[in-house]
Amino acid sequence: MFDRVAPRYDRLNRVLSAGRDIEWRRRGIALARLSAHQVALDVGTGTGDLAFGLLSASDASARVIAADISPAMLQALRVGDDDIARRRAAVLDERARIMQSVPALPLTVAPSQANFVFVDLGVDDVALAEALVRRGFLIRPGSEFGLAGTARITVGPKPLMERAAAALVEERAALLARAPVA
Repeated sequence: MFDRVAPRYDRLNRVLSAGRDIEWRRRGIALARLSAHQVALDVGTGTGDLAFGLLSASDASARVIAADISPAMLQALRVGDDDIARRRAAVLDERARIMQSVPALPLTVAPSQANFVFVDLGVDDVALAEALVRRGFLIRPGSEFGLAGTARITVGPKPLMERAAAALVEERAALLARAPVA
């Protein structure tokens, strides 16, 4: 069955799930994001949307192995090879843009060669992450890595990053305003 629908699988999936597949995939990618040198196995990968998304959202040294019983699905997956190169290039370009624009923000960014930036927030990273989640943005508090006061922010498309940066600056300012004066 999957061999027959492979060329139309992504479109069919969007229609049959009423677009909900995009949200569950985004959530799955956010929860499964890989750190340095980690490997994930995507069984039943289909056309590779989850595998490619996870690879794009993970550390540059991470790997995702895609497996499927359908030869036609695996062929559709191979078509995505050019797409992943395009996505990687877009992430690198956006990361460079973020690094250049940070001096205009009240934040310090550590140099990065991955698909994320580490930001010294100067506030409680967990409180900021919780405030951003309420606004629909996910960042990884540096406390998870033993780096309190910092955050790991995965690079995404420019419009999303602009909204996320604005929300981060606003929520950071609110936390600073509530901080006790020493």
